[in-house]
Amino acid sequence: MKYLYVNGCSMSDGTCLVDDPTVDDIGYDIRWSKLLSDKLGVKEINEGEHGGSNDRIVRMTIDWCVNNKDKLTDTIFVVCWTCPDRFEIWSEYYKRYIQISTGHTTHDDVDLGMANKLVKSFIINHFNLSERIKKHFINNVIFLQSFFKSNNIKYIFCDGEPVIDNLVGKYKKYKFFIDGENWWNYNDKINCFDKLARELNSFGIDWSPEDNHGHPGVEAHKYFANELYKFIEKE
Repeated sequence: MKYLYVNGCSMSDGTCLVDDPTVDDIGYDIRWSKLLSDKLGVKEINEGEHGGSNDRIVRMTIDWCVNNKDKLTDTIFVVCWTCPDRFEIWSEYYKRYIQISTGHTTHDDVDLGMANKLVKSFIINHFNLSERIKKHFINNVIFLQSFFKSNNIKYIFCDGEPVIDNLVGKYKKYKFFIDGENWWNYNDKINCFDKLARELNSFGIDWSPEDNHGHPGVEAHKYFANELYKFIEKE
């Protein structure tokens, strides 16, 4: 194994780990993916993005595989799923995908006027949360799982946000198609990075006790890297 490929949202890219006005707030050298790649002795490839959707995760992961077929047998993939209501739509005006979270454009696109008009119209006319979870998020999981398996690609899934509940809780009929053996802490109480950070009381620089919201902190990233390392070594 030579490469660790990671995709996800801000829970994977290391958002809010660094408090330095001269740089962005991403802790590239102390995020869990870098710590995990160091433990494995491989090169880190992290395509996570703050505000990124599950649609983006699948699209970019497949694109990377298509463009790096010579590396597939030497790569282990860690996909850290994000909130199931997140998705993306193509904007012909901007000639790129727009990321959407909780019905709004995400961080990099919040000031784009045309993008916000596009998203508002889409949400009003074409969005239903239950259908989004059933027909898009769960389908994304099953599709990417099948893609990995059919191409003999080494992978594990994990949760940035608590999304397993949508697979084994409310939508139980889909559980049959999910390979929990390749999913970190699939049946455990602490089954996502967000819950782990809360259990450890380890939060990033954006933590707000008033609204009980924020990103995982340094110790949480260290612990998560160790947990994933043990899971990979067990495989």
